[in-house]
Amino acid sequence: MKSLRILLGAWTWRGTTLVVLSAPAGAALALVVRARGGSVASAVLAAALLVTGLSAVLLRRAVAARDRALGAVQEELDRLELGQRADRARLHEIDATVAGIASAQQLLSAGIAAERYDALAAMVQAEVQRLQRLLAERAPERRRAVDLDDVVGQIVLAHVARGRRVTWEPSGLRALARGDDVAEVVNVLLENAAVHGGPGRVRVRVAPDATGAGVSVTVSDQGPGVPPELRERLFDWGVSRPGSPGQGIGLHAAAELAHQMGGRLELRPGVRGATFALHLPAAPVEVSRREHVAQAS
Repeated sequence: MKSLRILLGAWTWRGTTLVVLSAPAGAALALVVRARGGSVASAVLAAALLVTGLSAVLLRRAVAARDRALGAVQEELDRLELGQRADRARLHEIDATVAGIASAQQLLSAGIAAERYDALAAMVQAEVQRLQRLLAERAPERRRAVDLDDVVGQIVLAHVARGRRVTWEPSGLRALARGDDVAEVVNVLLENAAVHGGPGRVRVRVAPDATGAGVSVTVSDQGPGVPPELRERLFDWGVSRPGSPGQGIGLHAAAELAHQMGGRLELRPGVRGATFALHLPAAPVEVSRREHVAQAS
């Protein structure tokens, strides 16, 4: 063992023994051991045991210091990975938003009916503003009463402009949430349905929860559904079905945003296709009324 030293010499005078042992880097360790009535061999053994004990203490301290250093490195790596994931999720949403704006702009340039032109122009303006906020990396706004018809309707229109078959009806419901985050979650779910749901029509529905304390936004497609082996891990980072062109980013980011808003995102079991539900707390009546007054003024 490295803790045992090589005896270099031992001298005794009037019951006191000087023991010299080897030390790291060629140095010598001198120990004065009182061994009245004992032999030099006993003194050497006592010194060796003492050095062994001290070495064990130093070794434990070194191991603890190494563990602390490794822990600090791991924490920094985790922080960097979280930052990288956030950046990739933001880029994922930016790509989808730009695609919707570009498709709508092409329709506007091609010439369409006046009533549809006004709706598309309003959608483009709203999405451009949301894109600017995404690029600015601002701190998340506080939760407020969000008009789900306004937010969901704009995202549905952006996907319809891209040639996708999406049905939706206004509900008149409001949620206590963040408008941009709701838009991003719905956008992710519609992108997921477009990629995995096949050519069939996608249905978006906004309805109150059974308890009345919340509202849900569901997105249902008519595709093959989610394989059973993926359902438990579907919202984990990097999880996607075999052969999928996706990177397993969108659903993870959407689930995180739902959690941050005090809600949740779930996959509902269904006979056919996949149905995702975003659950959010309903906006209290007094909050909704106060938001209406603020907007009117």
